[in-house]
Amino acid sequence: MKKFNGLYIFALLFLFFNSHSLIAQSPDKKNPNHNIVNKYIKNTVFNNNYNYHKPIDSLVARKLAEWQKLKFGLMMHWGPYTQWNIIESWTLCSDPTSPWNTRTGPYAEDYDSYKTAYENLQHTFNPYLLNPNDWSIAASNAGMKYLVFTVKHLDGFCMYSSNLTNYNISDTSCPFHSDPRNNIANVVFNEFRSKGFFIGMYYSKADWYCRDYWWKAFATPGVRVNYTPQTFPEKWAKYVQYIHNQINELMTTLGRVDIIWLDACWVNPLDNNQNIQISQIAQIARTAQPGLIMVNRYLEEYEDYLTPEEKMPENPIDYPWELCMPIGHVWAHIVEDSLFYKSTDSIIHTLAEVAGKGGNLLLNIAPNQYGQWHYKAYTRLTEIGNWMNINGSAIYETIHTMPFRENNIFFTLKGDTTFALYLKYDNQTTMPAQISWSSHLPYLNTNIYLLGYPLPLNYTVIQNAVYVNIPPELQNNPPCRHAWVFKIVNRSPMIFGNRNEIKLPDKYVLYQNYPNPFNPTTTIKFDLPSFHNKLLKPVQLKIYDILGREIKMLVNEFLEPGTYSIKFKGKDFPSGIYFMELKTSDYSETRKLVLAK
Repeated sequence: MKKFNGLYIFALLFLFFNSHSLIAQSPDKKNPNHNIVNKYIKNTVFNNNYNYHKPIDSLVARKLAEWQKLKFGLMMHWGPYTQWNIIESWTLCSDPTSPWNTRTGPYAEDYDSYKTAYENLQHTFNPYLLNPNDWSIAASNAGMKYLVFTVKHLDGFCMYSSNLTNYNISDTSCPFHSDPRNNIANVVFNEFRSKGFFIGMYYSKADWYCRDYWWKAFATPGVRVNYTPQTFPEKWAKYVQYIHNQINELMTTLGRVDIIWLDACWVNPLDNNQNIQISQIAQIARTAQPGLIMVNRYLEEYEDYLTPEEKMPENPIDYPWELCMPIGHVWAHIVEDSLFYKSTDSIIHTLAEVAGKGGNLLLNIAPNQYGQWHYKAYTRLTEIGNWMNINGSAIYETIHTMPFRENNIFFTLKGDTTFALYLKYDNQTTMPAQISWSSHLPYLNTNIYLLGYPLPLNYTVIQNAVYVNIPPELQNNPPCRHAWVFKIVNRSPMIFGNRNEIKLPDKYVLYQNYPNPFNPTTTIKFDLPSFHNKLLKPVQLKIYDILGREIKMLVNEFLEPGTYSIKFKGKDFPSGIYFMELKTSDYSETRKLVLAK
């Protein structure tokens, strides 16, 4: 079969990608519910108004907390479509408004012939060069900690041995069936488990091969089911049962699973009555895999963490989240896309920003039709690994802190240690003689280290800013490339300098309305904002001594919006310098106090 003109397709795709970033979502604009995806993307990810449902299952909550510490994962889109050098599944979609369904080649003018030819790719798919050991070693060396592998994309092709459909990699109609590794997903998962990875399955709730979803009795105008489930309930019930059976098959035949990553968010009760009984899916999956993390892509029910796709939230958000993005411009392996692979600088800077905002990064690398990555993918992972070997402590197991950023510096927090991740500018090869920031200051006599350099650095604190001096031998020979990380142990509560420069949120007010020095008994006043019908956040008001040790908790509870006055009695504490910190999940404010008796 003649290959499609991949360069032509890629050129078309590239034109659309700057304005259409959600490659795995293509809403049908003729459907009255087409804006369901945009609703969640626009109003949830960036405005932090998502109605997050915290897991009530203790096993899920525990595994989710473990997952949040991993920070860096690998995603893999793969299927027979790689033989045509095209993107995954989307050319089967007949929606003329979609930028991803452009068809070329000998069948482009006849949809039925095209669909038949596409599905017949199963008969020639033979990834005989498959070697997942290479992938797992490269990913592990790069510092990746979890895997999300495509067991079934929208086109319905299963990359595992399924007894429920012949459209799978192990079927006798596929030449790879005679290979002892023909249960590809199982082989890949076993390999990555051996390296200690969390295991995740990407699974599409929509299945365009299943004739109970795209019924042959009707045309296929778009991505959705091509009939009305309410009108044909028996047909829809068969599809729901098929999905439930596949979920059970996946959960019981492929070993330990930690994450199920459900895509095709339009398959939900609000969109053309596409109710696949997600609660039953959760029960089936978690009966076989207790503690399983579920992703339901922009839908609040059974969405243990949110997955903004190539869209970075502007600020830290209050619930678990993951930025997913391809190493190039597309999710599948397209030969020409290797020309557009993201630079190592770009990937590391994205990882630093994601960590600074409290999320995880899931980086997609797709194999070609033979089961190989492009050599540039290995190069990128090697360079990322070199950086992570030195600086990984500033990424793993960290949480966000406020302020999370100053200019090109992002901050992460682990216990009482703050990390300042300085992202180098384009073409910057040497470190500046001095680097400074204002929002996270060290205590007096606290050491500041540059990760990868054994000696503490000299610094000064002047007018609520710290100035770190870089030795000449480091300026021209830094310990790593891409970004430099400073470590501050026993961080000081934040004393803010130039508010306009730092751009802190002004939702909370901690007044400096007490004498300084203050008397043994002092009134502390603060304001809390309205939360716009959200669940109220726990507010903490603490007093620290000069060494950063908590000596008094004044408030630790949910408080209604309003103004509060609280008495602090300092008669039991010696005279000296103290710090008072007001903190919530997305804000922190600190004042310096001087107690004089």
